[in-house]
Amino acid sequence: MRTSKVKTDFQDYGNFWKKFNAQASAGNVPDVFQNSVAFLRTYDDKRVLLALDSQAKAGNLRMENFRAGLEKAGDVNGKLLGVPVGGNTFALVHTNDTALYGLAAIENLALVGDRMPA
Repeated sequence: MRTSKVKTDFQDYGNFWKKFNAQASAGNVPDVFQNSVAFLRTYDDKRVLLALDSQAKAGNLRMENFRAGLEKAGDVNGKLLGVPVGGNTFALVHTNDTALYGLAAIENLALVGDRMPA
């Protein structure tokens, strides 16, 4: 069995970006980090990220058992640059049936109803 020592360095969001950008400028980003896939293209364009395709093909990185389509979340320009750690589902539902708001546990209709277009 092979083991490795992983050093963790948790940062609040603002400090993470300050440190990460300094590391990126020096060519010394962490081997593993967690952030939004929205930033993958930016840091791929700066040639900061290592494509993970070869690791997935070698069996070192498992990409199966994700919800359908989620495994593609880290794909940028045909390169696997990130692996999702979870996914969200967003929805917008519009109804005039206010009883349904109660079923959805929406307590303050002013937060939603007054801002909905007619």
